[in-house]
Amino acid sequence: MIPKLPFRTAATDLSEDELRLLDVQFDAAAPVRSLRRKYFLATFNSQSHDLDDAELRKTISRLCERGILCRERHNGIEYVRMTELISCKAVGYRQQGVDNRHHISWQSW
Repeated sequence: MIPKLPFRTAATDLSEDELRLLDVQFDAAAPVRSLRRKYFLATFNSQSHDLDDAELRKTISRLCERGILCRERHNGIEYVRMTELISCKAVGYRQQGVDNRHHISWQSW
């Protein structure tokens, strides 16, 4: 069963699709292929975004330009991950309306 998405407070200008991409990357890089809509559910056991492959590429590029994601290549495979400037609390907890001053950000682990 697909877990229910957390309550969103709309405290960010990120779209639901962008947030779904970031939700599964809060602590690790993800192969770009696994972020494709047709693999998303099986890979992350999470509700997929509604982006086709072209829109996904544009969204990843936009998030990289904003400094939210960065690209990496390992053994010929393209990965994206959240930058060190973005933390789990900045994206996830803020959207859920949680007071994040008491939570540890992923870059501190």
